[in-house]
Amino acid sequence: FTQPNSNWVQVQIDATDALAADNSAVAAAWAWQNLPVLVIDGQLTGGGADATASAATFSRFKNSQYLVQAMLSDAANPDAPALIKPTVVSVRDESLTSKTGGITLEDYAVVVVNDVPQLPTALQNRLADYVRSGHGVWFILGRNTEKSFISEGLQQAGLFHARPNDRQDAAEKPPALDVKDPQNVMVADFTAPEHNILTGMSTMKWWSLRPESPDAQVVLSTDTGDPLVIERKLGSNGGRVVLWATPVDKHAAWNNWP
Repeated sequence: FTQPNSNWVQVQIDATDALAADNSAVAAAWAWQNLPVLVIDGQLTGGGADATASAATFSRFKNSQYLVQAMLSDAANPDAPALIKPTVVSVRDESLTSKTGGITLEDYAVVVVNDVPQLPTALQNRLADYVRSGHGVWFILGRNTEKSFISEGLQQAGLFHARPNDRQDAAEKPPALDVKDPQNVMVADFTAPEHNILTGMSTMKWWSLRPESPDAQVVLSTDTGDPLVIERKLGSNGGRVVLWATPVDKHAAWNNWP
């Protein structure tokens, strides 16, 4: 498509028969100019949502700095806009739970919940409905995460059921990464035998989890068996929940993943 937003496409076969009407079909398609992504940050301050990706954004949301910079790095060239347009908001911001005039989750292609201690019950339920409608939510666990958020909050909302142990520190030698599902789109481009960029990557600290959702799929784990990346399908519309047991934050020094 040459224009974003609402478009239409027609498919037609080159045939001559008595009923021309069934030789073609028309469908509507929505083309994104960029992919809006909402990052819910564990920073416990208000101040409203920030979509500027400026130095002030990185100063205010230090835990999400590396994550947002990674989202902005996929532009075709330095002058082109990035495909992903992140908006960052504190987990404490009232716009996430306001019934009027607040943030509409459906305005975003994906929601990332980045190292939050807890989520308000109302927001957990909104996220569950959002996933069931066909969207994706990515939960990233880290140093701010409270154990009860994993064992109770996610389970009560029907998002994920996992039994957490205490945060795990690597022994003298950090374990290697074990790709459990090499065809999964999250890792397929990075783990081909000829260019596996995860080779040599280290995980120094992670949340030790035991998935108890029967449909949970472990995508990546330590070679000692602890799941690090887990995916679960939710609902009948293609929605997905992804859980990372180690953060996307270079300052936290939990891993050196690319």
